[in-house]
Amino acid sequence: AGTQIDVRATGPVNLATTTSGTTTEVRSTGGAVDLGTTISGGSQTIRAASDVNFAALKANGTGGDPGDVTVTADNGAIQGGVVVAHGSATLTAATNNIGDTLTATTGDISLRAGGLIDWNMVKAGRAIFAESTGGSIRFGVAVSGGNQTLQAYNDIAFGRLEATGSASDPANIDLRAMIGQVQGGDIVTRGDVSLAGSTDLTLQTLQGASVSLTAPHDISVTQLNVFRSLTLAAGNIRGVVTQLPSVPAVPLHVTLAGFSGGVATSANLSLDSPNVVI
Repeated sequence: AGTQIDVRATGPVNLATTTSGTTTEVRSTGGAVDLGTTISGGSQTIRAASDVNFAALKANGTGGDPGDVTVTADNGAIQGGVVVAHGSATLTAATNNIGDTLTATTGDISLRAGGLIDWNMVKAGRAIFAESTGGSIRFGVAVSGGNQTLQAYNDIAFGRLEATGSASDPANIDLRAMIGQVQGGDIVTRGDVSLAGSTDLTLQTLQGASVSLTAPHDISVTQLNVFRSLTLAAGNIRGVVTQLPSVPAVPLHVTLAGFSGGVATSANLSLDSPNVVI
């Protein structure tokens, strides 16, 4: 324990417990970094030439330091337990980026990986960004104060995505699965929702101001709640749509089409709205 921790090595680094009053920096230029519990008053920077493994990283913030957590695995994976950053959290891995709970109390969360991104609970005071250039993204629950942007080379799967937003910043949700499908439970936001997959889109509940869903095969939404407009483009479209009341009241604008300007095979929709423009 002390005011600052700075560990640098050309080989592996293995630390069971570290506590710092201000910043913590751990760097291996030639091996892996394995950490137990790391607690700091200020920000944490963890970087390894190969893998980064940890049980818990906690940056409380102090003075003018918001308490950010930055983890980088240059040529390996991130395998973690719990991250609690008072500020923002940035985790970047060459291969997989996996953990249990990730919290950025007042800031943003950024997750990048060449392989799988898989976190059970993700919570940010502001925005959430996740990008996998060679794998899938799997979230249990992701809650943010701002926008959520998820881009995966393969599939995107989740239990619940919620962007709480505010009257001045409603918070949008944007998901892109380049060669896979989007499959999940619930999406809830005040802002707009845009989802695109290269096979299917399957959801239980979706709520947004304006919603745009695009897939070449099937779109299936058990319950779709929307304020202003709805665009569905796919081969086969199924769902139950309810327009939510707004002040002032506006008609619900619905556009149905095939994928990428083509012609849809079928559309089976139940529409509940006082005024629909199709």
